[in-house]
Amino acid sequence: MNVSAAPRPVASIEAARSTLLGGVEALFVAADSELGSAAADLAVGPALLRTVSQTPSTGWLRMYRPVPTVGFSRRDTKAPNYSAASSAARAHAT
Repeated sequence: MNVSAAPRPVASIEAARSTLLGGVEALFVAADSELGSAAADLAVGPALLRTVSQTPSTGWLRMYRPVPTVGFSRRDTKAPNYSAASSAARAHAT
C-alpha cells in the first residue's frame, strides 16, 4: 500500500505557482458554458488536446459542467428491462 505524505503548507503565492505549474510559462483556462449535448461536450476534449500539444510551454485547465448523460453498455441492451429503462431515460430528457 502506498501512502502519500500530507501536502506541506505553501509559504507564498509564488511558491504555490511554482509548485502547481512546474515551470509552465502561462496558464490558460478553457471555461465552457453548456454545450447542449453530450456529443458536443465530448468533441471539446480532443480539440483542446490538439491545442495543448501545439503550445507545450503553457498549462491548460478546462472547467465545465457536463451535460446530464445516460449510458448503457452492450450487456445492458440484452437485459430484460432495457426497453423500459431506455424509454424512461428518453422521457426524462424531454
